[in-house]
Amino acid sequence: MKRTRKGFTLIELLIVVAIMGALAAMMAASSADSVDVAAASAILNNLQSMKSAAYEMYTEEPAVAGLAAIADGDTAVTGSSTGNTVKAVLGKYLGRIDIATNYGIVGDKDAWYVYYELQATDSAKVKAKLAGMANRVGLLGASGKTLAILSAVTAYYSDTSETASTVVALRVR
Repeated sequence: MKRTRKGFTLIELLIVVAIMGALAAMMAASSADSVDVAAASAILNNLQSMKSAAYEMYTEEPAVAGLAAIADGDTAVTGSSTGNTVKAVLGKYLGRIDIATNYGIVGDKDAWYVYYELQATDSAKVKAKLAGMANRVGLLGASGKTLAILSAVTAYYSDTSETASTVVALRVR
């Protein structure tokens, strides 16, 4: 007499569960990496948008362009923007009035830089992704490049409690 099987053996079920667990672990690892890449890309995209807005502000606001030094909180005295801070004027060119507090602009008569202050919530992987993008996009302050060579940024940070090593920046002009 022959027996017919009606189900799976315990070994077969354990093998299937182990394979599904391995696949789930691989998906979790790859999705976590995607989140870090997305966060780094968002920072870079915001900096590039600010760079374009800063260049437009530089060309259209002669009083701002003529400043010997520029920093976020400086009062911009221009025909269209009297009494506003440089950051507020930049926000108008960016299409939004409020720019996040961890983004800004600094510069001197030779060069302007838009910057992002790295936050404690930015993971080491996000910082590594920014460092990986540094050479390709000209991102300063990442991938071994130091902001110590940027006189405008270091002068700004010498007046604050922040350190230049916590910043990534793009040169505007």
